[in-house]
Amino acid sequence: MIIHWATSGIKTFWLGGSPNELLILCKQHKNEMLTTMFDYYGLPENTPGIEDISGNLYTKVSRIEKAIEADINMPNLFFNLIVHEFEGLLFTETSAFQSITDNATVAKLQEIKDGFDSPEHINNSVDNAPSKRIELLIPNYAKILNGTIISERIGIDAMLSQCEHFRDWITKIKALSK
Repeated sequence: MIIHWATSGIKTFWLGGSPNELLILCKQHKNEMLTTMFDYYGLPENTPGIEDISGNLYTKVSRIEKAIEADINMPNLFFNLIVHEFEGLLFTETSAFQSITDNATVAKLQEIKDGFDSPEHINNSVDNAPSKRIELLIPNYAKILNGTIISERIGIDAMLSQCEHFRDWITKIKALSK
């Protein structure tokens, strides 16, 4: 997802993830700032900066974002990756899942969360991405519908308090209005 910030407010665009699409959008809106909300999980192997695995999670993600910005080379873009994917943010308040599942499943989701430093750290293999963990416990989980319901129940303030990279991104967006 691309978020387009203009004086008239925020607009969103859905892209297939092609750098060319992003470049075109930046050129079409050259007097406005654009940012992204792409999942860090599952990035292609040819993503700029991805080959350097040194540093902690946030250092790696920041390095990739900067490498992509340099590759796109448009001054109106600040690239953002969601760590590891949007569903990780939903682990901020596992009680919010009570709207779509039973208490036993919510307890299992909380156990997962408790095993990591933060909701953004939940991921340690292709099979264990946050969405995969949710889908394993809640087979009828519908990403867009249920993800929206759960994120609204959690609220952005709770996500900001527990998810450092997400908080930094929102802080940058807010600074654009000043």
